[in-house]
Amino acid sequence: MHTTTPTPISWGHSIKDALIAGVVTLILLGPITNLVLNQYDFKFLPERTPILLNGISLAILVAVVRFGVSILAQLPAGNRLLQRLQQKNASDDITVESTSAPSTIKNLRVFGSCVLFALFACFLGWQGVIAVGASSALVLISLFILFVFGVSLPKPRGQKNAWKIYVPLLFLAGVSLPILLNLTGLLPKVWISNLTLALIYVLLGLGLNIVVGMAGLLVWALWGFMP
Repeated sequence: MHTTTPTPISWGHSIKDALIAGVVTLILLGPITNLVLNQYDFKFLPERTPILLNGISLAILVAVVRFGVSILAQLPAGNRLLQRLQQKNASDDITVESTSAPSTIKNLRVFGSCVLFALFACFLGWQGVIAVGASSALVLISLFILFVFGVSLPKPRGQKNAWKIYVPLLFLAGVSLPILLNLTGLLPKVWISNLTLALIYVLLGLGLNIVVGMAGLLVWALWGFMP
């Protein structure tokens, strides 16, 4: 009967992993949570509350959790857990995204949902439940959802797909409709500013998803625009 000797725990490696994780978290979240801009100056707030919005406390929490995970991975129980996870991932089936055009029923559901949402927003604005500018903004948001849905669909060459026509039309409607609503007084300038700011954050989120999530690149210039 053979007995396996347990591998000694590398405390130095665990501490190193914890420090790296904590420093990276502090670099990413510290400028966002602990620096407050004041015109051309800034203030450093190390004791910012609540604690979940404090980059320093989050960095300490990440370092502690990383240290615990690193120690656990070196224990026999941790090794068995990692082996189970690896076996589960190896047995999972890989699903490939369909390249076919969506069915007519699915298109009608998406269009119908967005149209009903836009009509409901117009009804709320007409009844005075919400501001007219807010109602117009909700209509534009429903139009934006339709546009994003159409852009996200695969459109192979040589395949009939109605979204190849819908997407340019939705883009033209999204450009011209805010101007028309503003000229008619249904969309005040303040709501245009709010929607523009919201779209800026949407673009930042998309860029973060593409550059970091899909490409696996950590671009510091992208983080510079986030605050």
